[in-house]
Amino acid sequence: MKSITRLGEGDLILDNRRVGGIWVRTAEAEHACHPRLLLNMGCELNEVTTSATIPPSKPLLKFRIATLGGQLRWSNAGGPIIGDLSFPRGLEHIQARSHMSKGEFSMCCSVPFSTLKWIEDKRCGEPLELWMDLAGSWAIDGAVEPIFQHPWPIRVPQETWGAFLDSVDYADHAVKDWSRGIKNRKKFQAAIKNLTAAHGLIQADPNAAVGRCRFVFEALDSALRGYAPASEFLKARTDARRGEQHGKIVAALKQLTALRHHDYGKESQFTLPEARAIVHHCEAVVALVADLAEGSDTKSAS
Repeated sequence: MKSITRLGEGDLILDNRRVGGIWVRTAEAEHACHPRLLLNMGCELNEVTTSATIPPSKPLLKFRIATLGGQLRWSNAGGPIIGDLSFPRGLEHIQARSHMSKGEFSMCCSVPFSTLKWIEDKRCGEPLELWMDLAGSWAIDGAVEPIFQHPWPIRVPQETWGAFLDSVDYADHAVKDWSRGIKNRKKFQAAIKNLTAAHGLIQADPNAAVGRCRFVFEALDSALRGYAPASEFLKARTDARRGEQHGKIVAALKQLTALRHHDYGKESQFTLPEARAIVHHCEAVVALVADLAEGSDTKSAS
């Protein structure tokens, strides 16, 4: 029998004893106008026995989860709150019976783009670990008892989280957010377009993401006619010493991004953290050049 995939699971406790379990089956993007993480969950409640009692020695005939809510936390049980969980959908069909009962339900967590950026900066390409912090109440034969549960980890596979980021267009938003301050976006449209494409490839194909950055510099040089390559433009807008160092950075990035376009570099395999760093370095160069292109001559600012 095929085992059920569980990204994380915890115990359901009633009167200091385990009466069932709850787990996360899958994580994906909810269809919404802003990023929402949809957690498809499973739950099981143990069979009801006539010997089971709760204070004050009342037979436990049947019980179910009446309410359930909570937060997702970052990294550990007491970590920062990522977001609040929505009211469960489908939970009303899960109730303890004379035999073990199982069911499925779902909960959502809204994750703004600013929070996604915070998460991406924190995890640095490592697998994502969130913690489920739940609370609620039991409905027990007409009475209500609180649910106390210890937080438990959810380990989201790299490909699952990458698919979520792609579904909410995180890469495109990140580039748009970064480029929002560029006044003459039309002039640097080709560079921005290639950066957007590079962002979208980071998770799925780090090598392709690095290779796409080569076109960023070609687009940048094209936008700076009269000052191409970009290193010459930086010299003109700063001074000889600063411009020389900026030129070295640009030259190194060009060599790195060109490796995937030449036979001698085909064996170079870029890791996810490398690709992320190179794409962000290219962002910084484009942002600097665009800013200097809109500003006045800063040679005297050294």
